[in-house]
Amino acid sequence: METLKKHLDKIFGFVLGFTIGFLVAGVASAHGWLTGF
Repeated sequence: METLKKHLDKIFGFVLGFTIGFLVAGVASAHGWLTGF
């Protein structure tokens, strides 16, 4: 049971990190696009 929780924590951390990275990249590209024009 402990290993399952650790596995879920790893998946959650990966998804959270991926989502944050995706949002940051989206905001950065949108900001660059807006300031570029």
